[in-house]
Amino acid sequence: FSILHSNFPTLQNYFPGNCRSLKFTTFPKPGFRLENHTVRTIDVVNEDLCMFQCYLEPNCISYNFCEIKQLSGKHECDLNNATIDHDEDLVKNESYIYRGAENACKKNPCKNNATCQAGFTDRDYQCLCVDGSGFKGHDCDEGKESYTFISIANHMISNEIWDKSARVIGQTYLKGISTIQSLASQ
Repeated sequence: FSILHSNFPTLQNYFPGNCRSLKFTTFPKPGFRLENHTVRTIDVVNEDLCMFQCYLEPNCISYNFCEIKQLSGKHECDLNNATIDHDEDLVKNESYIYRGAENACKKNPCKNNATCQAGFTDRDYQCLCVDGSGFKGHDCDEGKESYTFISIANHMISNEIWDKSARVIGQTYLKGISTIQSLASQ
């Protein structure tokens, strides 16, 4: 209890302004381990602390707990960023217990290559929009500002869409073939 109590302020600092609620399955899956989705591996004294560390890691949605103690007297705990929705990566391993949480991210609610983190907000997930992409909003689906320039020359219509950093992000040409050089600001 004292370990959990001393870590509690870290929990508040770790997720400023956000509460996290993970609902782990009632029954673990003994004899199985999820592979290829490990965020990090840590040493813990028991399975409860493995579950707690998963809660503290924003990208964790399941864990593998090794029942065999290491020489240090601790157990290995894999924090995973996926669940058994990736059943091809769930492998038999008698030394481990797999346990997953409900995963609101399995429906891929985040748009534009955003990272989904389960257990946050009243929707049970939050999206981390890609830095510099210009997308925002809860699902990173609110578009970025863009500017459109239309020019007519030599019987050709050119429609170029530029983003705020002066890079061409889309072009349309009618009547003829043209080569365009963009003056991108670096």
